[in-house]
Amino acid sequence: MTEQTPSGPNFEAPGHQAPPSSWVPPTGPAVIPGQYPSNYAPVPGQYPAQPVGPYPAQPGPYPAQPGPYPAQPGAYPPPAGQYQAYPPQLAPQNPYQAQPQGPEKVGRGLLFASGAVVVGIVLTGILASVGYLTALTSFVISAGGVALYVKGAGTRPKKGLVPLLVLIVVGVVLSFFALSVPRAIVDYNTYFAGQGSITMVQYVTSHLFDYVSGTTAGLFVPLHVAHPFWMLLFLVLTAVTFSLFGFIIGIWADNFEKLQLVPLLIITPLTFLGGSFYSINMLPPVWQTITLFNPVVYLVSGFRWSFYDVADVSVGISLAMTLLFLGVFLAVVAWIFKTGYRLKA
Repeated sequence: MTEQTPSGPNFEAPGHQAPPSSWVPPTGPAVIPGQYPSNYAPVPGQYPAQPVGPYPAQPGPYPAQPGPYPAQPGAYPPPAGQYQAYPPQLAPQNPYQAQPQGPEKVGRGLLFASGAVVVGIVLTGILASVGYLTALTSFVISAGGVALYVKGAGTRPKKGLVPLLVLIVVGVVLSFFALSVPRAIVDYNTYFAGQGSITMVQYVTSHLFDYVSGTTAGLFVPLHVAHPFWMLLFLVLTAVTFSLFGFIIGIWADNFEKLQLVPLLIITPLTFLGGSFYSINMLPPVWQTITLFNPVVYLVSGFRWSFYDVADVSVGISLAMTLLFLGVFLAVVAWIFKTGYRLKA
């Protein structure tokens, strides 16, 4: 079988005649791969045939996107002859709006508040004959002290809040004393005047706490304070010491279980073993020595001595140990605030 070229028969093969001189190879449109012939005409009603050869390769990537558009030019100037914009209008002032206040004058405010305290104490002494309902004048001391402080300091209490509260508390306590002094004077003139065994000042001073505490406790049991000053001192020291201890526990405890741990397992046993309900002299000698390491012993002993003039431990030792515990707790609280222990979020 002979091969044929696309242009016609192979005349050079054996057995074939030479081509006539008038023969011209057929010509046609050149076929380019991937394109239709130039003389191609689609048949109506039929899809055109696929071009010969593969499609040409995809051209390279599109050129990169040009950079961002230039920034918007500034505001156009106003047209010639046009009015300029009005300046911003000031907000109308509200006459009821709080005006800015100057610096707080703590000393001047406390001086003004002291006037309310003095007036309340004098008023309590004058109205003492009305009865113990006169103690309602403490409200006058509190409200009047705050109002006069604001007037004197020029602003609400911020820096002077703690001194103002202390002043009001002292005023209320003194008002109770003023309420009791007239009664003590009447009792002295009735029972001791002219005897010379005791002066009025001594009698009033020694029985002042009796009359103050008698407003409640005296209604149920006979009450007498042997050493009023020491009773008040031990009362304040004990209250402040336990308050600082409670503050430390509250900072340390991060849940309710820890908060209950110390009062139930430490404070309660120390209280029952600290001579609160009995004298430690009733214990065996060994336990008396062990009990001396209990801080509650010194607090209870000093407080009991101020009432009944009876103590398990020397008053000086009780006072020294109470001050020692107070100093330790103050140091711990100062360290907490200095380092921010459990105070920082």
